[in-house]
Amino acid sequence: MNSIFLLIFSIYAFFIGYKFIKPNFKKSLFTTFIIILITSILLFFLVDIVTFKPRPNKATSGNGNLGFIVLYFLIPIFLTLLFILSKGIYQGFQRQPLSELKKHIMFGIVLLVMGTILQITYVSSKLNALSNHPYNPFEEGYRGFIINQYTNTLFFNGNIYGIFIAAVVIGTLLTLRFKRGKDHSKI
Repeated sequence: MNSIFLLIFSIYAFFIGYKFIKPNFKKSLFTTFIIILITSILLFFLVDIVTFKPRPNKATSGNGNLGFIVLYFLIPIFLTLLFILSKGIYQGFQRQPLSELKKHIMFGIVLLVMGTILQITYVSSKLNALSNHPYNPFEEGYRGFIINQYTNTLFFNGNIYGIFIAAVVIGTLLTLRFKRGKDHSKI
């Protein structure tokens, strides 16, 4: 389900970028946006690949966390994607009618709620699978880092990707909405 949600939000981010970044900025920024979007998607999938699945009564991995290498690249690339997306939305929606803003805000809220529910369900099932596992960072006696080779996907997955994209879209649109309300009280 994480992969499906990641792909849905990737399509949503592409649609927003195509509609608002492409016509309002240079072609090179839109190309950069697409490259960063694809790279971040691949890195989120890679985090899932390098995260070990807990196996009850089996040996644990002692080779370290390969996910840290992926996260080293993923975090700045994803933050850049969110920045470009926010800038594109802000520039693109300045010329849109207020009703268009409201539609996108409502759609973003629906996606944010859906992503949050899916994330809560995912974390619950993942923690259940990690119960009585030596690498569970939420149990007493564990002395390692909270992000380990078994918990990478708790913090970096398709649901989180979607939640952050929806939050940036909603936040940027609400900023525009309130700014317009102050500037043009009769809109």
